[in-house]
Order: sequence, then structure tokens, then C-alpha cells
Amino acid sequence: MMLIEAARQAVYDYVYSISGHVFKEVSISMTSLEVNFLGYTVSSYPVELLFSHKDHVRRYKPKTIEKKAWFYQRGKLTGTFCLVGGIIPMSIFSRLRNENYAKAHDFYPFNKDISLKVLSDSGKELCKKIVSLSLTGVTIEDDENDITNISSVILQDKYEFSIKQYEVKEANNNWHHLIFDDLSKSQLLTLNNMINTSFFQRPMFEALDI
Repeated sequence: MMLIEAARQAVYDYVYSISGHVFKEVSISMTSLEVNFLGYTVSSYPVELLFSHKDHVRRYKPKTIEKKAWFYQRGKLTGTFCLVGGIIPMSIFSRLRNENYAKAHDFYPFNKDISLKVLSDSGKELCKKIVSLSLTGVTIEDDENDITNISSVILQDKYEFSIKQYEVKEANNNWHHLIFDDLSKSQLLTLNNMINTSFFQRPMFEALDI
């Protein structure tokens, strides 16, 4: 796995330092990866990595890449690596990763301490822990019971969502479910990307005993 990661990082290094693409302006969307291990690689000796274009032709700002790597240890070929992928502008990368999540599904944060800001009609701002998130609303924990007249919430300290209504979800745990007002396509995309990177669908993991 470390050999694969070393070769993968070599692909990124090539794209950002040699191909003409600018760091953070593009990313790589891998479409295929082929790895062959021809011998056992030990950690006691250094590994040499020979990296090249698959067809040995250099291109300026390519839209697709096909890169190959050869792993050597003590002069012996121990494996090969071949990656094919697309070069995706970051301006559209999040839209391409858009998943059609079911609105009925609640997603739980990997980091149990993840929080958001709650704003009241009077302008009062509170920080509350997120219990779960969906495309229709968010459930928060309110141990202090100081939530009144919620007007909106701010996720990741920059994305504000208006609240249509809220209700007590579980009184014993002081959980409150906040229902989002009508969301724009960009707001739905923001929620989608947050779920992609920081949340998981707990019932499916539990069904698989993970």
C-alpha cells in the first residue's frame, strides 16, 4: 500500500509541477488503477521509483493522464503501477462528486464533537453539537436548554441556512431537530459535500456490523 501511495503522490507531483496545471486549481479523478507485485519489497532497503507517461509523450495541461511507475529494490524490479484519470477543475469538482442522497436518511458525523452556530431572532449566537445531518434538516444537542426562536444556523462557520421550524426529537437527550427552509441548489450541494466528507449513514454500517 505504501508503494501505491508513493506512486500516486508522484502522479500529483507531476500534474502540479510539470504538466502546467496549477496547484489547488485542479484535482485528479482516478478512473482505473492497475498494480502488479512481482516480488516482495522489504523495509530494510530503499526503494527506487521510476515514473513516466504510459506512452512516453509529454503533454501541456492534459485533460486526462495515463502514468506508469516501476518499483525497484537493489536493482530488481519488484512491481509496476499504472494509473488512468481525468484532470478536473476544482470549480466543478464538487458538482461531479454530487451524490443523490435520500432526503429521509440521517447522516452522523465521524467527529462526534463537530458543531454549528445557532442564531436566534434576537441576534443571540450559540454553539451547539451536531447529532445528525440530512438534506432537510439538522439535529443538534442542547444540554443547556437555551434554544429559543431559532432563525438560522451556520455550518462550517460560513454557510447559513434559514430554519423553517424546529421540534424536540428526544427529550431525554435534549436533542432538537431543526428543519431547513426552502434550499437553493447551491445550499443542497453544500450539504451534499459536507455529507460526502464528514458524515456516514449509521444504520447501514450497523447492519454490516462495522
